Amino acid sequence: MADDEDDLDALLNDLLSVNVEEASLSPVAKRPPFESLSPVARDSGAFPVGAGGEKCFKASLGGSEFSVGLSMSSRDKKVCDRLRCTSCDFRVTCFSNYKWADDCDYMFFRNVYPDSKQLAKKLTREIGSSAYACQCSWRNATELLPIVTDPSLKWVCSGHI
Repeated sequence: MADDEDDLDALLNDLLSVNVEEASLSPVAKRPPFESLSPVARDSGAFPVGAGGEKCFKASLGGSEFSVGLSMSSRDKKVCDRLRCTSCDFRVTCFSNYKWADDCDYMFFRNVYPDSKQLAKKLTREIGSSAYACQCSWRNATELLPIVTDPSLKWVCSGHI
């Protein structure tokens, strides 16, 4: 019986042990990765700072189960993938299926953002969750959460092309 428990523990550990760098950069079935750490560009660099386009009706954070994109109405259950912080002027980074460790603090993000290898040290695997951060703020999300419900966040939709 102890061997069965050990085998089960080993199997679960194998399933949950994923290289943070690989997971954060690989596509997720319903959700493309949008954790580009560049404060200016997304993916190929085709997304300039302050690019126009439509903005989300209500920019929201959400777990990895939610689709991403432009939210046109209050009925859209989408997570904005074009968030920008008006306080530090950096893009908001998202790591799907991860959450930030409880011991994260302002100085950690201030000192290591946007270095993804350093940020990965404070990420723990959690299926269904998403870890969001800029250089001055961070949040974990599992449910759809409109940003306006958290007045301490200075994140806005920077526009969808």
